[in-house]
Amino acid sequence: MAYTKQTWAAGQTITAEKMNHMEDGILNNQGAKGDPGPAGADGAAAEITSVTATVDANTGTPSVTVTPGGTAQARTFAFAFKNLKGAKGDKGDTGATGADGQDGATGPAGKNAPTITGCTINVNGTTISGQLTMSEGEPITITGTYTAGE
Repeated sequence: MAYTKQTWAAGQTITAEKMNHMEDGILNNQGAKGDPGPAGADGAAAEITSVTATVDANTGTPSVTVTPGGTAQARTFAFAFKNLKGAKGDKGDTGATGADGQDGATGPAGKNAPTITGCTINVNGTTISGQLTMSEGEPITITGTYTAGE
């Protein structure tokens, strides 16, 4: 169906039937499909640059308010938590102090610890050697290294 240009005179009534015919002519009279446009540039990836959280010390119904900020490519978020603290429970009265218990039995006498009766330490360059002699048992060998300035 070809579209025919309609001319309307001042004061002329345009009926629904005339509008339908005019609409059919306009809508059904399509031209050839155009070529696709060029591809758009790749978008930039968004990044979360900061996240903060606060918690108040109140009791009540828990809630959180999240506030986004920053830009579309450098987003920030702030979380404000409220009423996370539980209500204090009832605590009973403190009981009376109990009586002291009986003393325990006396333990066996301790063994006398050996004592140092002699000590020789030699430093040769960075090498340490020597011997520790005790009042009981075999001598104890001393070895090690020395680092200047420590």
